[in-house]
Amino acid sequence: MVHDDPEITPPERLRYDAAIVVPERIQPAGEIGIQELAPGDYATAMHRGPYHALGATYARLCGEWLPSSGREAGSAPAFEIYRNMPHTTPPDELVTEIYVPLAD
Repeated sequence: MVHDDPEITPPERLRYDAAIVVPERIQPAGEIGIQELAPGDYATAMHRGPYHALGATYARLCGEWLPSSGREAGSAPAFEIYRNMPHTTPPDELVTEIYVPLAD
């Protein structure tokens, strides 16, 4: 989950939550917690390429598609799903799904 815009937030202030899907019976402990994604509509985009270029895909989704859609972004943070692993996949072949929550 992405809490800050890396285009305007200094690197030392960027906040992200890393997440995995777990069974409902898991109980968090220590610094690990449970979050549930809010149901609702999401604007989505598929990014193909290195992670450092994700900003361009966000810019197209939020700066071009969203204003023309008649919808507004919601207040929850965006999240990304990484479909392959950076240590075994060449940067140009990385696939990332981007989800931006939409306001009701």
